[in-house]
Amino acid sequence: MLPMTVTIRPYRAQDLGLIVELLRRSSDDGSNRDLQEAVELLSSDDATALVADAQGEIVGIVLGTAFGTGGWIHRLAIAAGPDRDAVAARLLDRFEADLAERGLGRLFARAERGDAGVRGLLDARGYREVDDVVMLERELPSSIPGSVALADVGGVTIDPSLWDQLKGMDHAKQIIERTVILPLSEPELAARHAVQPPKAIVLFGPPGTGKTTFAKGVASRLAWPFIEIQPSELSDERGEQEAKFLADVFDRVLELPAAVVFVDEVEDLASIRHDARKVGPRVTNEFLKQ
Repeated sequence: MLPMTVTIRPYRAQDLGLIVELLRRSSDDGSNRDLQEAVELLSSDDATALVADAQGEIVGIVLGTAFGTGGWIHRLAIAAGPDRDAVAARLLDRFEADLAERGLGRLFARAERGDAGVRGLLDARGYREVDDVVMLERELPSSIPGSVALADVGGVTIDPSLWDQLKGMDHAKQIIERTVILPLSEPELAARHAVQPPKAIVLFGPPGTGKTTFAKGVASRLAWPFIEIQPSELSDERGEQEAKFLADVFDRVLELPAAVVFVDEVEDLASIRHDARKVGPRVTNEFLKQ
């Protein structure tokens, strides 16, 4: 019989330390990955977590999520003891009732093959293994968020060989290599020599002299993505939307670890003469702010 001192209640942030200890004790292999997943899920707004509180000691937890008309039990952990089955029953009763009240009609549970204790608790409540279903897992590479942000701003990756293919620009390449590329690619070396890596450079010359290609070459040499901003695209926006559009573009660029941003015909954005600009003053101010 379950002692009356055990209370089933929602998880609170101050429970985290006790829950971590419970999960460590109840894990057969002490998997840090499973523990980290549970901790991350507990901090998620999508999680539903209930604990069994025995006068300040956490003796059980059920952790799950809801999706559509179904739900998942991601983790069920119960402290060892004579009342283990009773604690599990009360936790699952409350968890299932809470999800049923939200309109969910089916629950799935994750149970490790070697965890006979949890599997036995779930089997006793009528959970059954689904035939011909295999759970597959893939670790998403850290580059995915960056590639999405890059696509959002129309960025591209440049062929690494482009820098070497640039002909007739040897003098300019030597200057850029020494004053721009080296400090950016070797920041620790630059710091030791009190060299501040540049944040911006200006390429000037008449149209058709290869400024865009040269900027792409710099991106290729650094192995950074290349993003081009055209003032004509900003002038297509209306009124105040021009400045907001530019700010949004730079906000998305800042999500990338590094990038070469090429602003073509910058005089259209920030010419000294107001009548030479093709955008409104709000856009010029936003550009200078960035």
